[in-house]
Amino acid sequence: MLYGSIVTFLGWTLYGLVSPRFELKNKHG
Repeated sequence: MLYGSIVTFLGWTLYGLVSPRFELKNKHG
């Protein structure tokens, strides 16, 4: 249970960091 929540937290953190970059690239593109 604890391991699953840690993985989920890391996943959301990476998504939060990466998605704005893709959005900026799509807007400029």
